[in-house]
Amino acid sequence: MYGTGQFCAAVHLKPAVLSRTTLRKPIYMGAGFVLIPVGLLLPRKAPDMTPDEIAQLPYRPCVGVMLVNADGHVFVGQRRDRDQDAWQMPQGGVEKGEHAEVAALRELEEETGIPPSSVTVVAQTEGWLPYDLPVDLVPNIWKGRFRGQEQKWFLLRFHGSDDEIDLDTEHPEFSEWRWLPVHDLVDNIVPFKREVYTAVVNAFAGHFVNA
Repeated sequence: MYGTGQFCAAVHLKPAVLSRTTLRKPIYMGAGFVLIPVGLLLPRKAPDMTPDEIAQLPYRPCVGVMLVNADGHVFVGQRRDRDQDAWQMPQGGVEKGEHAEVAALRELEEETGIPPSSVTVVAQTEGWLPYDLPVDLVPNIWKGRFRGQEQKWFLLRFHGSDDEIDLDTEHPEFSEWRWLPVHDLVDNIVPFKREVYTAVVNAFAGHFVNA
């Protein structure tokens, strides 16, 4: 307990952090450990946002990659930050001044380890496809600055080998991966992304045989 009946945790902090702590009357235990009320360690919930507030937010510019192997199957990865099934194709934000195709190849390598030399760009969507996040997620993702994402999608043919795929990247996105038949893709995606995934499949449908 912490004087007022609060449960505490012993946390190790570096000396520089200890010297700057603003905790009220922290209890020092020696060797860099300090008792901190557990409530201070829990992540703070972002303030709720109304539907009208969310509707005023912009979409985040993003690229997506439909990577197809020689069998015509599509690469999907299981997100590391989800406890339930959350399979998706590689995707990520476009940096300021970055060309969308360059961003797509960069994101593919960052998330899967596959270099640009192992793929061929086959096609891209004509425009940008938007999707909205569920209302309860908006305040907690991207610091509540975006209502969702608008994505430019690229169809890439993979002519490398599976042993090139390495999820242990600098900033891991996926915990596991698999190749899915195109007709199984949408059903394995989180519900709020299924509409945009259906649009992507339809946009590239004519390329699958030759991809």
